[in-house]
Amino acid sequence: MPLKTILEAAIWLGVLAVAILAPAAMEPVWAKFEEAFRRFARRRILSCAAMALAVLAGRAALLVVWDIPQPVITDEFGYLLQADTFASGRMTNPTHAMAEFFETPYVLQKPTYNAKFPPGQGLALALGQATFGHPWFGVWLSCGALAAALCWALQGWFEPEWALMGTILALPFCTLTYCMNSYWGGAVAATGGALVFGALARTRENKVYAGAVFALGATILMLTRPFEGAVVLIPATFALLLQKRSLRHWIPLLATAAAGMLFLGQYNASVTGNALRLPYVEYESQYPMTSHFTFLAPPSQGSFARAGITVVDHWERAAWQHSREPGFYFQRLLELVRRAATFLGSAWVLLPVIALAGRWRKDGEYGAVCWAVGLTIAVAFVELVFFIHYAAPVMAALLILTVAGYRRLREWTLPGGRPAGRWLTRAIPVAALAIATLEPAAKLARGASMDHPGAGGRALLEQLLDFEVGQQVIFVRHKYPSSLEPRWQDYPSMEVAPSVVEFVQNGADIDGQRIVWAHDLGDEANRRLRTYYKDRKYWLYDPAENPGGLTRIREEP
Repeated sequence: MPLKTILEAAIWLGVLAVAILAPAAMEPVWAKFEEAFRRFARRRILSCAAMALAVLAGRAALLVVWDIPQPVITDEFGYLLQADTFASGRMTNPTHAMAEFFETPYVLQKPTYNAKFPPGQGLALALGQATFGHPWFGVWLSCGALAAALCWALQGWFEPEWALMGTILALPFCTLTYCMNSYWGGAVAATGGALVFGALARTRENKVYAGAVFALGATILMLTRPFEGAVVLIPATFALLLQKRSLRHWIPLLATAAAGMLFLGQYNASVTGNALRLPYVEYESQYPMTSHFTFLAPPSQGSFARAGITVVDHWERAAWQHSREPGFYFQRLLELVRRAATFLGSAWVLLPVIALAGRWRKDGEYGAVCWAVGLTIAVAFVELVFFIHYAAPVMAALLILTVAGYRRLREWTLPGGRPAGRWLTRAIPVAALAIATLEPAAKLARGASMDHPGAGGRALLEQLLDFEVGQQVIFVRHKYPSSLEPRWQDYPSMEVAPSVVEFVQNGADIDGQRIVWAHDLGDEANRRLRTYYKDRKYWLYDPAENPGGLTRIREEP
């Protein structure tokens, strides 16, 4: 049994033992702490700012031992391309004259050069690139914004001290998970969900601005995780429609929603030439791959010109085949438990929520929230994979139910009136925070790498050319499949995408890069690129023959 599991079990057993045997333990200390906590929480704006600052300052402090992450998952390079494009002042890029040398998974070359993804994550990264000179700072800022948005959302549903407690539960997610420490996303979509549910609570109080915030959150969801975002928005929108609201409340909502849809339409038109055609749809028409859903059969096996795209296709087909196996649904259930643990520090935090599930159905106060969580769980069973950032839109809803459960739990007493519930609501958040930080703290303490396996491979190769004068081109030669095919046994649950399946990744301005990555298409075809880039030096990277080095390609006579 892993040491982390043993320690977690010991922590929870200790919390439960004290709740049963000595629930009034440390009562004077807890009472003083709670009073100070309550006074601080009542300063609502300060509480939101403090949560954001805790995330931003905490991760900034860790930079001395935990460096800015290197991209490693294929999707990350697509988001970075979007960020580079936006930071350059463009929505998309023209098709390159030598586009066949630069094909890569999840990136369109025609009708324009851009990633297939919605623009939300790319915009966040672009903010970091434009403001601080590096796209990761966009991730950093988005995680701070998420902490503030969660606190604001919970304040709409609960007393300030409960809202602050719920947000503190989420701080490890905002700081220590890949949503902070990669470019894969999650925080922006979770912020959209927080704005939606925070605004929904305030629409019941007839706050005029709440409609605009609701629409802003909905727009963020549509620009990041459209499908999972729509699943969350359906019950929230239905609850909004049931309210009797005047025209002055609807105008800000409709105006904000219209502005968001106009931006999305403009983005689509820029990338695909059609305001109603998503880049995702355009990409799938050019590179038909397995559907995102288990109930749709994959297309006929295609033949792709580039090995990296073929590998992604194989991985997606393997994921679809995995969904046909008998243990798929049980495995997906375990994945959902792990998602909850990532959001809350430990899955055991959800026990009061599950125990009180019947109360939510009866009182109806949390109807839209329950439906959002329930529908997200349902769709998770029909998606091929369900990563953490897929579940991000429902994070605020899950926190709302969690805090509601703990408010009920606090009332629980043992025979004789012993306040077991009061002890549990004090100790469980502390224990959850300790458990969430246990593994990262242990890794940092022993100096272990915090990076994803395989991270930084491209960067290390580029460093080999640091002392070369002038501009460079690296041809990548894939002897498919031996040098590229991921080992499927490394991804038994399909929870982790294969990393670095394609080294040919470039920015928005390929011609302006000091180092250009290109496919080796054979001597005859390569001459065209060498004619196009006359004054560059050329290198060969062959991961099968020399995985850690480059071979100089001499000038042709």
